[in-house]
Amino acid sequence: MVKGTALVCPQYGRACPGYDPRERRWRHLDSYQFRTPVVVQVPRVQCLEHGCLTINVPWADQNSRYTCCLKPS
Repeated sequence: MVKGTALVCPQYGRACPGYDPRERRWRHLDSYQFRTPVVVQVPRVQCLEHGCLTINVPWADQNSRYTCCLKPS
């Protein structure tokens, strides 16, 4: 987690204080016959309304174990 980075509640969309990071794992498309895991320390936020939640990541849908295609901006 980068100091000074604003974290946002994934349900409410408002800025919240950071809580701690949690390790998350996803499986990306295999490269030839090799599995390609993605392992990241994803920050959590302490939302006053929703409690402790893991922030959303751009490469996977919420509660997914697999990566997805990034949407063009």
